[in-house]
Amino acid sequence: MSQLLYLYYLLMSICFGISIFTIKGSNKNIYIFLLLLSSIIIESIVRVFLYQNQNHFFLYHFFTPIEYSFLSAYCLLTLRHILLKKLIKISIGLFWVFAIYTFINSSLLDFPSISNGIESLLLILFATIVLLTLQPVSKISIYSLSEFWIALAILVYFTGTFIFNGAYNYLRHQDLDSAKAVFNLINSIFNCLFYILLSYGLLCFYKIKRFN
Repeated sequence: MSQLLYLYYLLMSICFGISIFTIKGSNKNIYIFLLLLSSIIIESIVRVFLYQNQNHFFLYHFFTPIEYSFLSAYCLLTLRHILLKKLIKISIGLFWVFAIYTFINSSLLDFPSISNGIESLLLILFATIVLLTLQPVSKISIYSLSEFWIALAILVYFTGTFIFNGAYNYLRHQDLDSAKAVFNLINSIFNCLFYILLSYGLLCFYKIKRFN
């Protein structure tokens, strides 16, 4: 388990390094860079809390709306439909209000399953629309576009973690050790897939930018 977790941290760091070189000339990629930077900061703090054997779930109450904002903003800049763009902008504001409400009215010792579930459903929807509406650019196929792989990364990660993360608080109250083990396994696997796909997407952008 620890090896998979370290692989996840390694892939996240590599992805962050790649993102630095894709910021220039792309407003969309700035949001990916900021997401990765936020992820590294949060995960570093989480490790400190885990080392001290303290509950760290309150950190995800802060991170969830941040993550949603950056990924939604990326999808917003990728899509062309004006009405959908407006709906995404509105959803970001509403999601922050909802996240703050759940933060105030729920136990900080629990994982933010409700806000995480809503985030997952919305991002799955946005990523699916991006994939279905992408158009090839000039002679470049859709499968060579950065947007395709980044949207696929979002879709794979949130689809894969949606069910278990939504039920995690219930499961951990039934059997804490088993729930933690499965939580770490599922999230580590899909985080690895997320950062592999995300890294490939960023490399596609860098390759096209370099040769254009």
